[in-house]
Amino acid sequence: MRRSSRLICGFLLLSVLLLFWPAQSHHAPSFVADASPGSKPGGILLVTAHPDDECMFFAPTLLALLQDPRYAPHVHSLCLSTGDADGLGDTRVLELERSLDVLGVVKGNRKIVNHPALRDNITTEWDAAVIGDFVWQYITEHNIEAILTFDSGGVSGHPNHKSIPQAIAALAAEMEAPLASDPSSTYPRVFTLVSEPLFKKYTGPLGAVLVPLTRSKDPLVFTSSVKQYRQALAAMQAHESQLVWFRWLYVHFSRYMWVNEWKRLPIPSPHNLGKRGGGCTGEL
Repeated sequence: MRRSSRLICGFLLLSVLLLFWPAQSHHAPSFVADASPGSKPGGILLVTAHPDDECMFFAPTLLALLQDPRYAPHVHSLCLSTGDADGLGDTRVLELERSLDVLGVVKGNRKIVNHPALRDNITTEWDAAVIGDFVWQYITEHNIEAILTFDSGGVSGHPNHKSIPQAIAALAAEMEAPLASDPSSTYPRVFTLVSEPLFKKYTGPLGAVLVPLTRSKDPLVFTSSVKQYRQALAAMQAHESQLVWFRWLYVHFSRYMWVNEWKRLPIPSPHNLGKRGGGCTGEL
């Protein structure tokens, strides 16, 4: 009986803490350089693998940026597949559009790729050259200064997720011409979402409360408020075709619905952007 009382008290205490839990972030100078007076700020591009990645894994970061008027117009989304593993590609494209509406990404800052080399497949890694072509095209067309994506663990270990940072690192190493508002930069800064160990991955809202105790040394962290969590949940509900029972468990217990930790991806010395030419086809 005493043990049950302690659990109930602990749950109530956590609930009270969350009611007053503020959104916390350290983002502006870390992701993008301050633009000089009169210049256009560089864009921030989120590169994902499938529709629903944006809200399942990246919502705390997206919402922090999109709710800051300095950065909201400059946040972009590039999804590299339609998520057609079950033949629902057309449906999932529409669901992604609705989710991005909920999150606040403006319509002109979105692209969804439909390419035969980038099919949703849990057993296959994607072609780095094809990924690089689409990312290169987007960043050059939209003055992108920072790229956000998965790390080498892909959060869930999905090979499509893991393919993206490898391709972006290879692409960045080729760049030599300044593309962003910081003329000293020869390629966009690349940041990867930290893949957490299993014991941290499913701590849910407790993970947000414990961030000061569990985060690594001086990381780049975004922590959602309760209001932002609800907005992320609403975005996930736009993906109706994906709302099977285990995803309901995910959205209630995943730390990624509350917390994002980022690390900057080291990039080798740049070589030659000019080698990459021509367009790429397959975007929607």
